[in-house]
Amino acid sequence: MTDPAPTVTRILVGATSYADAASALHIARRLVQARNVAMGGTGNLGGLLVQQNEVIAICGLPNRFVVSASGAVAMAPTLGQVRRLLAADARAFRERLAEIAGSPGAGWSFEQQIGDLVDRAVEAARTWDVLIFGYRRVHAVPGQVLVLRPDRPDGAAAMRLGATLAHDLRTDLVAIDVGGAPRGQAEVGHQTTLRVRDFETALARITRTNVQAVVVDLAHGPLRTHDDLRQLIEAARCPVVVLGAASERPALPFDTLFPPVTPRGAVR
Repeated sequence: MTDPAPTVTRILVGATSYADAASALHIARRLVQARNVAMGGTGNLGGLLVQQNEVIAICGLPNRFVVSASGAVAMAPTLGQVRRLLAADARAFRERLAEIAGSPGAGWSFEQQIGDLVDRAVEAARTWDVLIFGYRRVHAVPGQVLVLRPDRPDGAAAMRLGATLAHDLRTDLVAIDVGGAPRGQAEVGHQTTLRVRDFETALARITRTNVQAVVVDLAHGPLRTHDDLRQLIEAARCPVVVLGAASERPALPFDTLFPPVTPRGAVR
């Protein structure tokens, strides 16, 4: 009797620049390593670099100015300059994917699209197990891993993925229970549960929190729309790890993708 073939966990990283993708690729590498150590399987990595319509529109207009994050005002780049920058980002993105994949035969892929990042990435992620939105690093000190607790049955996958990340990143896990009652905070070991009134309150809390990754399951709530996901990405200002991108269950049972981890300090 032959041994079953190792399962493959498919992780797609979506971003509008390599600066944003780098932090998500760090999370992807951690997940691939955790998956390989725990189950002996392999990781299949994908990269999606999206050129946003707004950038193209601005570059096509004469005498347009842009304001940088530092407040400096400068002429908007030309379309040719943007294309050269995008080509450099694409090259760095591909090189990093190949580096994380490791061996020459390891599976990885890369593509470029034009449009809205959330729309394009969610559509592309229909055949992937995990989608990670990139966001360039904001905080100098790494923060916690935060999970928006699903509000539908059979939604344990997000909590397990959050626990896997928190364990591997050696940080605490925070679960936000949207609409949970009563409101307040509870702590168990290295996990804290925050109960908030609604999604808007959750976003406000996330904005004030230093987190290095947020995990959410689109198939099991509490997010309902692509606009909800956009708001979450902006509030979190860190990589957002998405399950159920097509509002469907993962291709493999989640216990197969990432098995439960033992909390730090506990004995197996």
